[in-house]
Amino acid sequence: MIVEADYTIEFELSYIGGGGLTIVDPILEEQIDDHYTLGYLSFGIYKRMITSHVGNTITLRYPIASLIKGSTVTVCAGCDGSRDTCISKFDNLDNNLSFPDIPLDNPSTW
Repeated sequence: MIVEADYTIEFELSYIGGGGLTIVDPILEEQIDDHYTLGYLSFGIYKRMITSHVGNTITLRYPIASLIKGSTVTVCAGCDGSRDTCISKFDNLDNNLSFPDIPLDNPSTW
């Protein structure tokens, strides 16, 4: 069973810029690029989708107004919904909700 806490990290922000959209911290480099892409950053009651993760930098979809340097945030790994990601990243194929085996050329729709 997947436990969300196994895929999250908590840390104090080293840098926030780009109008509150860019988060930079050395702890983010511990995972390969895109590990956190399509995941989320949470701060208090707020959650924001991560649109990009490269090196020590993540980019948020929308800023959190009250987020400042030194704030403690939680970042959760992202999922692109593919079968390969489900197997290799989360070992959770049983709960995958994609439909990769449905043929694009489907005789029932002819």
